[in-house]
Amino acid sequence: MNVDDVTKTSFIGNVKMDFSAYNGKDSYSDGSIEDEILFHAKVGDIENFLRSDNRFHVLYYLSPLRHFLLEWLPIDKEDSVLEIGCGLGALTGTLLNTGAQVEAVELSSRRAKICALRNSHKDNLTIHVGNMNDITFDKKFDFVFLIGVFEYAEMFTHTKNPQVDFLSKCKSLLKPNGALIIAIENRLGLEYLSGAAESHTGKLFDGIMDYPQPIGVRTFSRLELKNILNTCGFVHQKFFYPYPDYKFPYAIYSDEMLPTAADFAHFGDLFYDTDRMAFFSLPKALPTIINAGLYADLANSFLIIAQQNQESQRIFPLKILANSSPRKTKYQLRTEIHKAPTASGLVVKKIARNSSAREHLKTMVENCKIFSDIYGAEHVAQMVLISDDTAEMEFIDGITFEDYLCQALESGGPEALVEGLTFYFQDILRGTGDNNKFSDEIVAFNSPNRKYQYDLNLHNIFIKNGNFVILDYEFLLPHLPKKFVAWRMFRDFSFKREAFLQQHGITLGNLIATLELPDDTLKDYILQDLIIFNALSDEYDLRYRKRRLPVKGFKFD
Repeated sequence: MNVDDVTKTSFIGNVKMDFSAYNGKDSYSDGSIEDEILFHAKVGDIENFLRSDNRFHVLYYLSPLRHFLLEWLPIDKEDSVLEIGCGLGALTGTLLNTGAQVEAVELSSRRAKICALRNSHKDNLTIHVGNMNDITFDKKFDFVFLIGVFEYAEMFTHTKNPQVDFLSKCKSLLKPNGALIIAIENRLGLEYLSGAAESHTGKLFDGIMDYPQPIGVRTFSRLELKNILNTCGFVHQKFFYPYPDYKFPYAIYSDEMLPTAADFAHFGDLFYDTDRMAFFSLPKALPTIINAGLYADLANSFLIIAQQNQESQRIFPLKILANSSPRKTKYQLRTEIHKAPTASGLVVKKIARNSSAREHLKTMVENCKIFSDIYGAEHVAQMVLISDDTAEMEFIDGITFEDYLCQALESGGPEALVEGLTFYFQDILRGTGDNNKFSDEIVAFNSPNRKYQYDLNLHNIFIKNGNFVILDYEFLLPHLPKKFVAWRMFRDFSFKREAFLQQHGITLGNLIATLELPDDTLKDYILQDLIIFNALSDEYDLRYRKRRLPVKGFKFD
């Protein structure tokens, strides 16, 4: 069909379009940016558009960074899925990739057409254009999704209790054991307390002050959401906590595995919507919030799985992690922690996020065997391939070597830190081709037989029962000087624990000085690290990132 025409039922590629409930008006729009995206969708140029622009809505609607929110859910081709408010299809493709039959609802014909164009090659999608309250469905669904939708309930459900009535409608569309899945901001989220404007109104503290000038959009606290869901009969609720938020998460926690203070030593403060005020340092405040037991109530957003009759028998992970920075497609893995009948009661799963990453997963399993030969199996988290897409890794319960060294510095001073770093350099930092654990120059650095783990940083090593265990052996690369890997470790350690180290009179310069590197060598290391990083990473999102702006009079560094 011509995508500028509207008929009651038609097709865009393989996608069925149902306009029977459409009133002829697009009652929701993000403006002219949608016309631009529609043009690029028509000409098949979405990827280039994403990589050449820097506007938030381009990233929000088109970026594969968003797929991580849902790709781990246990949905398969036997399931039926209803996505309410599919928008421009930011997550529709993720649902379609499960093989499930997907029906989507979208108020705007323009937005629906963009979604259809982006997925026109798929034959498991039907899009209904119109208000969900006006659409009659001829079946019930295993999953109903409200991703960034529930906050608009009162705008499009004109009753005395729009939130409850809207969810009751959703409930009527579910099979008895079906699940409602909601992603929504927390109006008491720590990012709003620290100075981010409310996502929908653009005003500081708007949700915290209970929306003094209502405009039909409203987010909720964790307790409020629980109460609304209970009122609607969704008595089985499983809360997940995407970090930094549900739009662009790279970690997802659950009530069974909330973040620890150590987790946030490794996370950057990334956001893409607008520059933000900063009344306090969010990364520095998070450990305080976690240690006080308040993280679940002050998380920036929620992903909720709610059911009415009985809790799902499907297996959900306790914690899900993406790569800390965007990777090239062939290196994209996902880490999940699951319950398991093991000594620790947990197992780690490494999953290829696409078919081209399967070879990388296989290589990681091979690296595990290599590392076990170098160190002994007791010093390496064991890993075995269980399918083309999935490997299982031993869960190691302990503290990171980074935390171990910080504790040593706190209790024993700089000498204890030096002792720990010496142990790292002589005993832990070993490579293939090393004749003994103290070797450095025995095998030439440019020998192809000598390989080191590129990312052997301190948070990738755990201390358990007094012994070290290496968790990360993803990139075992040739031609790396041993001191290069140590330099990367020093830089990473100093960046993440800068304030703590400075309290003890230690700087990055002090640490690097122990390597006795000539200036030219240091410059070579910086260049070499950039070359490797660019070979592994896909940082197209850099152009979209925004700044946190300290407020005059508020100093927190």
